[in-house]
Amino acid sequence: MKYALILVLLLLTGSKFYAQVGLVNGDLEDYIDCPSAHGQMDLAVGWFTAIITPDFYNCSFVSITQFPSTTQAYSGQGWAGFLCSETLPPKAEAIGQHLAAPLLPEHDYMLKFAAKIPTQGDYMNNCGGIAVYGFKSDLVPSTSYTHASSLPGAMFLGESEPVLNVNWEFKEIALSIPDTVSHIALTIAAIPWCQQYIFVDSLSLTEVDQIGIVSILPDPGISVRTVPGTGQVGVYCDRGIEHLVITDVLGRIIHEAAHVAPVYTIDLEYNGMAWVSCYTGGRRKTIGIVLH
Repeated sequence: MKYALILVLLLLTGSKFYAQVGLVNGDLEDYIDCPSAHGQMDLAVGWFTAIITPDFYNCSFVSITQFPSTTQAYSGQGWAGFLCSETLPPKAEAIGQHLAAPLLPEHDYMLKFAAKIPTQGDYMNNCGGIAVYGFKSDLVPSTSYTHASSLPGAMFLGESEPVLNVNWEFKEIALSIPDTVSHIALTIAAIPWCQQYIFVDSLSLTEVDQIGIVSILPDPGISVRTVPGTGQVGVYCDRGIEHLVITDVLGRIIHEAAHVAPVYTIDLEYNGMAWVSCYTGGRRKTIGIVLH
């Protein structure tokens, strides 16, 4: 397939363009300090408690008696868990993150994660899936037991299928963005009388462009996305572009240019994974993309 690739020099300061999407510490490996008890989600780097007492598992803290499981992390050694209660209206714990770059309306995003339920006990029910809520201006943590749908400014973004398995299974949610989203909360779907606990791990958030570009392995200073209304693709680099190199997965150069003009067009006959690198002042910023 032929792609017209427009390279646009864009200074991000003062602009409404945002370079990247993604989650900080999506694999829950990094921590401020090792958790030692229930309700210590704030110890996970990049995450915080959105509603009362979700759990962070890492280091030697790997189980809670109420929520037994025969396996630990999906990958690495960190994961999280939260519950909902048999109440009406529904109430559920929630974890949150302030996004480094907001999610924008009319863009397509995908949240992927691993999930499972306990092997036995009062919270091993499989009545709900993971629900995602967005917030535009602020997400104020709630110390009262409620549901994320009841928090001020909550926007429903999407929901997974119910989590049914005591072993890890991979889920994905295509997010619907009604307005700018700067903060997200993950919780259990608002289902009346659902009492359940869900473990999550290996979370990732990516933008999927409609013409077939998936951004992977992001760098906060560079972005590749469609140019609205043109069917073309833009590369945006916050430090400018003295030298541009696009390579395939084997490192072979697909295209190379020096001192790229503010608008620069390339016709690419290419499908598959590629690396786009901007060099400025001896520094390199690189993003991986998949063209399909």
